[in-house]
Amino acid sequence: MGRATLPRQNKPLPFKFVVMGERGVGKTAIIEKLVHDQLDPPHEPTMIPTTTATTITTGAQTFDVTITEANTDTYDREVIRDSHGIILVYDVGNQSSFQNIPSLYARVQNLVSADFTSPASAPPSVVVVGHMTERERQVSYAEGAMAAEALKCGFEESTAKGDVNHLFSNVIQRRNLSSLSNEERKRNRFCGFW
Repeated sequence: MGRATLPRQNKPLPFKFVVMGERGVGKTAIIEKLVHDQLDPPHEPTMIPTTTATTITTGAQTFDVTITEANTDTYDREVIRDSHGIILVYDVGNQSSFQNIPSLYARVQNLVSADFTSPASAPPSVVVVGHMTERERQVSYAEGAMAAEALKCGFEESTAKGDVNHLFSNVIQRRNLSSLSNEERKRNRFCGFW
């Protein structure tokens, strides 16, 4: 997939992320690090989907971002269908969380595939993320990269103890940004702004 070109306008574009994975893989830590630039102490796994809003600037474009965190067994189908980008997270120190990524990806694809028949819209971009790289590994970088390539997804590794902005930037860059601009234009026209 080629790198998307940014729209000419600098008006913030909406971008809806979903961060998914098994409980305990560090989804909340990734989101907290991005939004608040801090790493919270360990906590009980999130039991229900939660949503956070923030702003991300990548290149010359700013995005008004909504991030929904979802577990593999508790997620909102509408949120996934309406998303622009999805981050599928596994723990590099937990082989079973990695082995679950292909079935999680298949579930996401089944939910969104029927909704993107219009050339003006595009399916969400998906990036697989191996998280908690500071831990003793059960999954190598090469294994993660090969699995993502087989799914035709982007791939990153990270730790919430470091910088996580690149994860979200990767998803945004993989998305067809011209379709985001078209979606925003349609919404504004409907609201009477165009």
